[in-house]
Amino acid sequence: HRQPHAFGAVYEYRDSCGTPKVVASTSTLPERQFALDQRHYDQVLAKNKDPSLVWVGISGGRGGLDEAEMTQVRRQVADARAERLQLQKLGDIKPYSRHG
Repeated sequence: HRQPHAFGAVYEYRDSCGTPKVVASTSTLPERQFALDQRHYDQVLAKNKDPSLVWVGISGGRGGLDEAEMTQVRRQVADARAERLQLQKLGDIKPYSRHG
């Protein structure tokens, strides 16, 4: 039987000068994730509106990564990038909530 494909992406939000400010990763379609980010992190991302993909991985077939392995890889890529470029990780930022 065919192995399902695993997908992962790492992306950054940059400021108006093009300097990376916030890094994040996702296993969903990037455009969908960008829309969710704008909804949940509107206050934080107000000045950093333009996301850029910086790493994408697709794996499938015999010997390919499964979802859990791809999650681990993309998080490691995002963590390494955050550390090297001294970026804030979106996952570390408390989402803006209209309820509280």
